[in-house]
Parts: sequence; C-alpha cells; structure tokens
Amino acid sequence: MSSDRLGRKSNRGAPLTRQIFAAAALVVLSGCSTISSMGCGSGFNRAATVDLVFGRNMGAVEVVNDAQWQQFVDEEIAPRFVSGFTIFDGKGQWQGDDGQVSRERSKLLHLVLRVNTRQSADVRAVRDAYMQRFHQEAVLLTVTPACVSFK
Repeated sequence: MSSDRLGRKSNRGAPLTRQIFAAAALVVLSGCSTISSMGCGSGFNRAATVDLVFGRNMGAVEVVNDAQWQQFVDEEIAPRFVSGFTIFDGKGQWQGDDGQVSRERSKLLHLVLRVNTRQSADVRAVRDAYMQRFHQEAVLLTVTPACVSFK
C-alpha cells in the first residue's frame, strides 16, 4: 500500500481486490439479462433494482463532504438516471485491503431500471467515477431482479 501526496493510503499496490470487484460486477451485471425470462404478474414490468453504497471516508478521515457528494450527484448520477433515483444516508463498516476496519458515513443510491446495455454501462460509469474522484478502494454494487409497477 502506498501513500499519496497528502499521506492518504492508496490501494495502487493491491490490484487483486480491484480485479475481484470488477469480475463480480461483470458477473452481476451480465446476470441482468436473465431478468427478461422472469415472469411478472399482470400490471407489473420486469426490471432490476440496483443499489450502490458509497463510503465517504479514506481510512478514518471523511474525504467526501455533503457539498462534494451533491456535486457528484449533479454531475454523475442525475444526468445518467433522469427518470429517477433515491438516495439514502447510511452508516457502515468497511475492512480495507490493509486489514483496517473503518466505520463511516455512506450514501446508498437505489435505482429501479429496465434492463438494457446502456443502463448497465451507466451504473459502471457512476461507480468508476466515484472511485476515481474520491480515491476509493470499492463501491458496493448489488443487482436484484424485480417486478415493478408505478401507479
């Protein structure tokens, strides 16, 4: 593990974790194509619920304040998901590559998406942008098949 110019820990020397997360994301997102075979009842449409959990710390120091988070939403999330999204505040725990356990505030982005290639690419783009902008080791991603109805 190396340190940046501000003395913050970086995982630049730990590509295995990034590879594992990338492989898991590809498996999960490619699994979305099986949603189209899922049967939904009358009045429901097939979709996927997508949750991304964004930690706000680097080690024990919060590096993503409220203004920075809102700017990220405005620049990266809102333009890609104009049909809507929900953001929740959270508190979580994370064990980094260095074995250190950190507790931190987090943001959870919840999306309900029709399954198509563009939206999968948008999810990956948001995740990658956050990791790059805020020097994060990971952003948790879950994708769940769903039957949805808006009335």
